[in-house]
Parts: sequence; structure tokens; C-alpha cells
Amino acid sequence: MADDWVSDGIVTAAAFQINFEPPFLKNGCHAHSICWEDDSSVIDLMQQQKKEGHFKFKVGIARFPRENIDRLMKQPAFKAILSYEREPLGCVNPYHGNLLVSPNISKTQRKLLPGNIASQFSDIIPRA
Repeated sequence: MADDWVSDGIVTAAAFQINFEPPFLKNGCHAHSICWEDDSSVIDLMQQQKKEGHFKFKVGIARFPRENIDRLMKQPAFKAILSYEREPLGCVNPYHGNLLVSPNISKTQRKLLPGNIASQFSDIIPRA
């Protein structure tokens, strides 16, 4: 997680600022990378991920139960614009997937969505 993705032990909307500029990434939708927690080894894999020589998740890893995301997807404000997919990255990251956001998202939904996704976290697993 970036330094501003967690404040006072709470996942912030900054963690889900989705780039809405073209080109669209997946099936015409904007994609935000996630990992599926199929088993405990995903935590070890994510804790070891690096970007430009630095650990990618400096503070820790936020856990978002799938049921919470499913519930968010059923809310009237996000029903038609939010979905997800699995997209394994071969043996590098078999847990990879994406939250998908429709290109038809309104300005109001763009403002509301990041905070609403962030509020679905259940806990933060600190850096080992």
C-alpha cells in the first residue's frame, strides 16, 4: 500500500483512485488490480512484491471479503458499473484479478466509488 492508503488504521479512498483516462483496459472497463485470497500463500506472495526495487505494499495488505464487494455491487448506486474478474498472471501471480468499473460511470459515482470500496475492508495485515 502507498503511504496515504491507510490512515489511523483505516483504508482510505486514495487506495482506489481509478484512472478514468483512455485507453480503457479490460473489455472497455477501467481495471483496478486485486488479488484473490484463495489460500494463505497469497499473503506471502503479496508481501514480497516489489516495484522499482521497493516493497510494493509498504504498510501492509488490506483484506476485503468478497461478500462485502458483492454487497457493494448490488447497491443501486453501483449496480451497473462495478464488477470483478480473475486474471491470473501465470506463475508470477496466480491470484491476480481486477475490479472492473464501467466507462459509463457518472461524475457522482466517480466521487463516491473509491470511498465506498475502501469502507469494505475487514482488516489490514501488517508488513511482515
